[in-house]
Amino acid sequence: MKKLCKTRFTEKHTAIVCIRNLMQFIEEALTIIKSEWQSNESRKAATTLHNSICKTEFVVSVVILEEVRSILLPLTRQLQTAGLDLVDAMNGVSDLVESLQRLRSAE
Repeated sequence: MKKLCKTRFTEKHTAIVCIRNLMQFIEEALTIIKSEWQSNESRKAATTLHNSICKTEFVVSVVILEEVRSILLPLTRQLQTAGLDLVDAMNGVSDLVESLQRLRSAE
């Protein structure tokens, strides 16, 4: 799994996609740790994490976060380009705002 980077926006997206793709395996690993490992500390931590990731709120949040970040990703990459024209950047931001507004109003 990728560690969530505090400063690199594109790597945050990659980490979230990785978590979503590996969710089943993460849940299975935590189940094994909490039931089979000898360390009480590890079992307790695994139980806490397992309970958290199995909540509907967590799963829905990860799916929504991945969707929103996928909309942000192209603009993020564009804004990191050397020599980017200000007008192009502003157009990209305007397009992004429109996309997010459409997503927000979709039923």
